[in-house]
Amino acid sequence: MSYLIAELGSNPARYGWKLEPFIRAAKEAGAQAAKIQLFRAEHFPVAERAEKRKAEFPRGRVMEFANLCRKYNLESGASIFDAEATELAARYLDFLKLAAREQNNEDLIRSVFFLYKKTYRSVTDTRFSRQIKDANYVEMFTISEYPTPTLKAILALFRSARFYKKCKQVWGWSSHTTGGLDCWFATKLGAWVIEKHLC
Repeated sequence: MSYLIAELGSNPARYGWKLEPFIRAAKEAGAQAAKIQLFRAEHFPVAERAEKRKAEFPRGRVMEFANLCRKYNLESGASIFDAEATELAARYLDFLKLAAREQNNEDLIRSVFFLYKKTYRSVTDTRFSRQIKDANYVEMFTISEYPTPTLKAILALFRSARFYKKCKQVWGWSSHTTGGLDCWFATKLGAWVIEKHLC
């Protein structure tokens, strides 16, 4: 059985950032962890910033999120995009995640590796793979398309599974489909961790 991360994303923003119902739902869905995103609107193109600002996780509530996850016996993590987010996640959460949009952000990657904390890193192409054999590091293949068509996801899974098997590297799948078939395939193909957006 793979390790399942429930990605809360920006869903709680629509409900006044009421976190507990989402964390409880993650637990009921069988997840072992819940994750938030610590982006700032400024990380996105100007045209997207007004919409993204509404979805910024309130950083003053990271510790509350961590405590709620502990209450439900879940690990906690966050996608990080800057130094402040990295520091918050390292201080309060169990793991950090480098999003696909940051897969080539060398400054951020270096700062995360110096923390010696459990780290997941999304990649959209195996050419970006670091092939690091470390118990605290897992790459998660993904397709940055919302929603990802299921067939496209499954084809990508077969290619990435073959690549990671050849490298003898543990790997994961970050799912952006609306269903669960790709996650089932990822588990059968040997994915060690699955990240699924919780809605």
